[in-house]
Amino acid sequence: MFRPLESSECHDDFRYSICRSRNPPRVLLGNRFLNRKKMNEIRLPSRPTKSLRIVVADDEAYIRCYFSRMLPRLGHRVVGSASDGRELVELCGAERPDLVITDIRMPIMSGIEAADQIAKSQSVPVVILSSHDEPVTNNPNIIEFLRKPFELQELARVIARSIT
Repeated sequence: MFRPLESSECHDDFRYSICRSRNPPRVLLGNRFLNRKKMNEIRLPSRPTKSLRIVVADDEAYIRCYFSRMLPRLGHRVVGSASDGRELVELCGAERPDLVITDIRMPIMSGIEAADQIAKSQSVPVVILSSHDEPVTNNPNIIEFLRKPFELQELARVIARSIT
């Protein structure tokens, strides 16, 4: 039931995956399209000393796809993805991840409510994604709010801070 998205599932969304309608194919990174050659030239941050097991939750499939593609490039492994808060809580109970990255607004249960539920059973750092202002919360597991849209380097810095 819970699993990372397969790469074949990611090709249909033009926003973060290969755009088949163009020749040569292009990829959208941040707010600009890159052809495959330019994508290979992107300088990724240096690989971390520890590879994290990460669970991703977002109600938008293309965001989950983005993380399934980019986190391995940063040296981490996506061990599961959820489309709502309730799935996220169940997935964290089953997978025991090192880090959770979740959208704040999701169906059934918000990212903050899910983080509160997860905190009752385990201490796992949580990064909240939001395209709005930071909410007020006193959950110590929430280590960072990352505002959408974000750059890959910013995501890498947030993940590196979660390791320390």
